[in-house]
Amino acid sequence: MIQEGILHRIDSEYAYPLDKETLVVRLRVSKRDNFKSVECLFNPAMRLIKTQQVVKMEIKYSDFDFNYYEARLHNKFPSFSYLFKIVDADNKVYFISDEGITNNYDFALSQVSAFRYAFINDDDLFKVNKKIEGRIFYQIFVDSFANGGYGDKNHITRSWDSNDLEVFKDKKYDPVFLGGDLKGVLNKLDYLKDLGIGAVYLTPIFKAMTNHKYDTIDYFQIDNMFGDVELLKELVEEAHKREILIFLDLVFNHTSYFHPFFQDVISKGKESPYYDFYMIDGDKPDLKLRNYMTFSEGWLMPKLNGNNPKVRKYCSDVALYYLEKCNVDGYRLDVSNELPHSFWMEFKSQLKEKKEDIFLIGECWYNAYSFLSPYEWDSTMNYAFSFSAKEYFADRTLSTQNFVNKLNLELVRYREQTNRTLINLLDSHDVSRFYEYVKPNKNLYLLSELFLISFIGCPMVYYGDEIFMEGGNDPFNRRGMEWNSKVFNSQEFVLIKKIYALRKLNAFKEGEMKLSSFNELLLIERSNDNENFTIVINNTNEVKDFVPNGEVILSNKFENNRLLPFGFAVVKIS
Repeated sequence: MIQEGILHRIDSEYAYPLDKETLVVRLRVSKRDNFKSVECLFNPAMRLIKTQQVVKMEIKYSDFDFNYYEARLHNKFPSFSYLFKIVDADNKVYFISDEGITNNYDFALSQVSAFRYAFINDDDLFKVNKKIEGRIFYQIFVDSFANGGYGDKNHITRSWDSNDLEVFKDKKYDPVFLGGDLKGVLNKLDYLKDLGIGAVYLTPIFKAMTNHKYDTIDYFQIDNMFGDVELLKELVEEAHKREILIFLDLVFNHTSYFHPFFQDVISKGKESPYYDFYMIDGDKPDLKLRNYMTFSEGWLMPKLNGNNPKVRKYCSDVALYYLEKCNVDGYRLDVSNELPHSFWMEFKSQLKEKKEDIFLIGECWYNAYSFLSPYEWDSTMNYAFSFSAKEYFADRTLSTQNFVNKLNLELVRYREQTNRTLINLLDSHDVSRFYEYVKPNKNLYLLSELFLISFIGCPMVYYGDEIFMEGGNDPFNRRGMEWNSKVFNSQEFVLIKKIYALRKLNAFKEGEMKLSSFNELLLIERSNDNENFTIVINNTNEVKDFVPNGEVILSNKFENNRLLPFGFAVVKIS
């Protein structure tokens, strides 16, 4: 046994309750080990001394270096003491407990030496939000999505189809505004419903100086470029009639330099009641000295002090306001990993009192496990997913097996409940559009879209992805939606809609998932009690033989049991 490969942690992604009577346990081992059996021995603490229930563990995930065994332990009494028993290829027996790895184990001492999940409390259960699970999210950059004719439009500085999107010219600020508004989103709800969208995430809509509005000046005022609170309320009501949820983007890590609170601090210094709302080194903020904390050294975005109870209350009041006034379904939380856990605990607690099924999506570009709990975020923007997809489909630097290894490594970061509602994305307003990487190969792009839709969790489509919109990094990924695109009348668009429609099938919405590779084909299995599907993706330049063992319900570049380069097949297993 390669002992350095063994890992288990109590009360973590390696041991967590699934429900009141079920504990999921994982054990990481080296892939170089060849075990005859891996078992979990368990019972409530006082019983484990005399008797042990035994569950055989199976490999659930494999990455580059490790296998991850998993089992579900069931007890009517919600208390678990447990350890692991391994038999290797030479019939040597090992026990793994909280005291390490041994060749024998004294159960009389299990009260202090076994792993233990003392009691499953209702408040500690991380429950899958069934209202959210399986929905396709659609991110809208409001200024660039649709002009519904709200307001006078005197603020527009570029034509809708402009490629001139740089905001600094000759070192002078030249703002970009295309004229999109909430009325435009409202007018396109039927389009989104027909596309198969189940939730819309709007980039910030509150008063700000920029088109992206991540520099909030007034959280309680919807920017008059976009609409007002009555229009937002109407949008939410009409979206709900179409079974579409609405999520707003809240920016509590920082405000605009021109927020009244920060301006008051500039004027009054430590005499301002808002001085401690920010993080300032000195008597007052000084733009030349840059003596205050900011978002990513963006000196026009001073950082809020989330450790201050008054700041926490202010931010909770903002979120409660739009819950009560407009009945929004949840929030995407910008740069939320830079705020303290105490901030989100108080925030979540306040919101759940008003809306029990509120759903909070934190922005974090790395492992967000510590923030994902019943007390803080419900989900996160899964950028690791997008980077891995880029390596596989666009950069072509990963073999199919290594792609599977990398995805499994990402899946074991989190609890199963988290994986079921992670916001998986290929692109967003913060990165280049995915088609920009693979153009003009539309068949390859279709593979990536099918992969996105087939993966466990909630796929997120960035506006225009469905019509192969191009655009590099900010600001070129924020061009006006191409409503006159010829793609709407193409076979590719018909195929995209059929791919999105897979999310209507329960196995894709809430089923189990297994990843594997065969002959450089990527296989994704989705299944539940009544349905079983295999998605087969040929991300190569070669023709691959493939004989389906069921009915092919959707395909591209598949003929005579042969998957052509960049072809796929979705097979319903008989």
